[in-house]
Amino acid sequence: MANNCLKKPSKRISFRKKFKIQRKAREHSKKFKKIDKKSGRKNKKKEKLTLIPNKCPFKIDLIKEAKTIQKQLREEIKEKKLKLKEINKVLKNKNEENLEEKIPIFTNLFRRDLKEIEGNERVDSDLKRARKKIKRMRKRTNKAAEKLADDFSVVMEL
Repeated sequence: MANNCLKKPSKRISFRKKFKIQRKAREHSKKFKKIDKKSGRKNKKKEKLTLIPNKCPFKIDLIKEAKTIQKQLREEIKEKKLKLKEINKVLKNKNEENLEEKIPIFTNLFRRDLKEIEGNERVDSDLKRARKKIKRMRKRTNKAAEKLADDFSVVMEL
């Protein structure tokens, strides 16, 4: 009796169950790939650092240079994210009076960033979103300006 509880259960599975599990796993991974593709995310696999052989006389210098370059890239990315956060905060405030003043400032900021990135033939999804927001803001201000002009013309007629 004591031996029965010590035995491990068999790992045999019917083929129907085995292939059903495999199919479900495939569908699940396909679903997430589709979602990632729609959102614009790509596989973020870490790039392997190229190994420098110990025989290389300048190994330490090369490693230091690589680290400094990585730090610079990280800082640039952080700065761009901060800019986007500031702009998003301002864009969330929907005061029509302030919109006309703020749009030229943001367009100039984004033109610089977009030119740098488009030169590399790569456009960030964040910058695309921001560009769309700016277009929406322009439309709103144009509509607001048209309304003001219509109201002004009605007042002038009276």
